[in-house]
Amino acid sequence: MLPDGCQVREFNLTTRPSLWAFIEALPARVPVGSVQKIYVELGSSDYDARPLRIRGDVGFYSHPTFDFAAYQLATRIEQQRSILDILHSAAVVACNDQRADTTPFDAAYEIVRSQAFPLRELSIDEVLAKLGLESERSA
Repeated sequence: MLPDGCQVREFNLTTRPSLWAFIEALPARVPVGSVQKIYVELGSSDYDARPLRIRGDVGFYSHPTFDFAAYQLATRIEQQRSILDILHSAAVVACNDQRADTTPFDAAYEIVRSQAFPLRELSIDEVLAKLGLESERSA
């Protein structure tokens, strides 16, 4: 659960630099068994305690001990590194569950960890462009 004063959209935007750096350091397609996407859920949830659940072609990775309040108080560098660590953990757990090779994820993690932090912030227009979407301003 997000702490008072923290909006979901604002929090999600803080995760984008780490997310996109990690994605861009990966090869175009990385096989992870039947998993096509990995959804990362932070904080407590109504789901069971397993770190990974597979539904169809989506792996749902749960990190129930994520501390949003501590995250908000952390520096941008600490925030970005913590998100990168969680993304890497989610990928490794999914690979291990599916008996897939973790090497591409390990290599991407090391590439991003070697970059200068804080990573460059992305505007909403850049995020939308990376997703192949148009902003409301340009529509």
